[in-house]
Amino acid sequence: MEDNQIAEYLTFFRADNIVNDAELLRRNIFKVEKWSVLGQSFGGFCAMNYLSFHSDHLQKVFITGGIPPLDAHPDDIYRATYKSCLLYTSPSPRDKRQS
Repeated sequence: MEDNQIAEYLTFFRADNIVNDAELLRRNIFKVEKWSVLGQSFGGFCAMNYLSFHSDHLQKVFITGGIPPLDAHPDDIYRATYKSCLLYTSPSPRDKRQS
């Protein structure tokens, strides 16, 4: 694939296109007026996008991650939380698999 083809293909994975696809499914396949969505990680970002553009078609929105920061760049958030996250990713002292 050429670079421009890859770039064009990746546009299908933008939050706005994912929301448009979900709306197409809601209307034409599920045939419901409103539904609920669950967003985890990037899905949380997509759920926020859904709320921005089609809130009248959402009954409930559950977000378990991926809320975009309002007054900071995501890199600033990662820098601020990185060390505390390491506490949860380090092997437990009781883990027998560690060397």
